[in-house]
Amino acid sequence: MSSRSGRHRGGRWRTLALRGCAVAAGCVVAVTSVQATAEAQPQNRTVLSGPIYSVADGPFCGGVINLLASPSPTRARTTYIQVSGGFYGISGSLAPCGVGVTVHWRNLRTGAKGAVHGRVSGTVVPFAGTLMYRYPVTGSGAVELTVQPHRPYLPKPPVRVQIP
Repeated sequence: MSSRSGRHRGGRWRTLALRGCAVAAGCVVAVTSVQATAEAQPQNRTVLSGPIYSVADGPFCGGVINLLASPSPTRARTTYIQVSGGFYGISGSLAPCGVGVTVHWRNLRTGAKGAVHGRVSGTVVPFAGTLMYRYPVTGSGAVELTVQPHRPYLPKPPVRVQIP
């Protein structure tokens, strides 16, 4: 009888261990599925891209260009785009160095695409220059943005912003 009760206790511990493993596996599956759902949804609807290193207009100018994009807070299905630049060098005039910039956009849901053009200029420290602000109506969905200066530059991969 003692051998029987020993087996029973061993079986009981085995059953408890198996239940514990099942509960732990269930917790891992639950946490993983919640994490996958969170990763599938955009975490932050404002995106930054940069620095994009570029030559600027002028005899000895060069620097960086940065992009900030987000949904427009006041205009439906519109992307707010801000491009800024900070440059070093000699522009050949009293104005700071600057460069023309095109931002190409493409809505990945609808296939709509377009471009906005402008100019950015400025010094690195202290900042004195112009920013480019645009509000293209891109439609809702994921919008891919690519910055392209009008002078030689080192390209960056496109960035995506989620527009409601």
